[in-house]
Parts: sequence; C-alpha cells; structure tokens
Amino acid sequence: MICALVASKGGVGKTVSAMFLAEAINRKGRTVTVWDTDPQGSAISWADISEENGTPLAFPVEGIHPKRITAATADAFDGHIVIDTPPGDIAIMRRVVDLADLVVVVTGTGRDEIERAVAVMSDLEDKASVILLNRYDKRHMDAVEVARSLKLSDLPVFATPIPARVAIARAYGAEFPSDLYGFDRILGEIDMIMAAIEEV
Repeated sequence: MICALVASKGGVGKTVSAMFLAEAINRKGRTVTVWDTDPQGSAISWADISEENGTPLAFPVEGIHPKRITAATADAFDGHIVIDTPPGDIAIMRRVVDLADLVVVVTGTGRDEIERAVAVMSDLEDKASVILLNRYDKRHMDAVEVARSLKLSDLPVFATPIPARVAIARAYGAEFPSDLYGFDRILGEIDMIMAAIEEV
C-alpha cells in the first residue's frame, strides 16, 4: 500500500500524522518506509534527531526527490510506503497522488482549514481519498460542530478524529508514546478501505 498524506495548508499536522501512521503500521509487524518529499525535510529531521537522542525510529525515512516519485522507485521498497508531502506544492502533490493507492487529506478543525481540505478533495476526483480530522478538541464547540458537519456531508471522513494532545507533539525526535491516540484505529479504517478497493 502506498498512502499519501496531503494538505494545501501548512501547520495541520501532516508530518506528525505520517509518522504516527507509519508507527502504527510498524506496530502491526508490517514493513513500512516514510518518503519525505517536502524540501523542508521535516520527517528526515525527525528521524535524525531521534537517532541522535538514542531513540531511533523502527522504520526508515527516505528523502525522495520529486523526479523519483515513480512506480519504479516504489517497487524498490518492501512493504508499505507512507508519503509526507509539502503543503501547497501542486506539482509534487499531483505526482504523489498519481502514485498513491490512498490519499489522506489532513486538516485541523479551523473553518479555513476545512475549506481548504474540501477544495483538495474536490480536485482528487475519482482517486480513493479520505479526510483525517486532526487536533480535535471536544471541549471546543466549534470543533464539535465541524466534526459533525463533516460526518453529515457526502465526503469520506475517517470515523476516528485525532485528538489534540501534547504527547503527540512531544514525540518529535523522541520515542512514540505507548498510546498512538487513534492512529492505530485510523490504520484499521485504512485496511477496511483498501480491502473494499481490492474487492472492486
């Protein structure tokens, strides 16, 4: 499976989501590699700092040049590939989307973030894609209303929202927490989506 995480807006937790999803895949005993296609190299930095801190990641993170986002490159890797993309870079996003089996559109709960996520979803057309609601705080009424609106819409949305947790942010360059705060359940939902795609 090649799973691409995309967003047209930075700061929604796309890299964190990619890394936690990869860790969830790893904990299932599956082979996974993270592709960092963002020139800022946030996922690579995460891996490097983790190594320096004596808490190396259990999966590799590879910097992939945009010209190497191809099926031939993917074939050289075993197991699953989770792709972290730069926000708003349409050229890279298109290459990644074309390659991916599933596209995960990551968004926060802000109205502007949701609007951008919906716009990205409309551009994906017939591609298998689903919205991941990140940094959800049920104590905030706006977040609750956004989550409810998404679930009532025709858009595919993961049933599991990812909560706003300090422990998630603190995982950067350190050990992952024992609780993956819903990313394990997201993986379960992805497995069901992929099984349905295979049946079709």
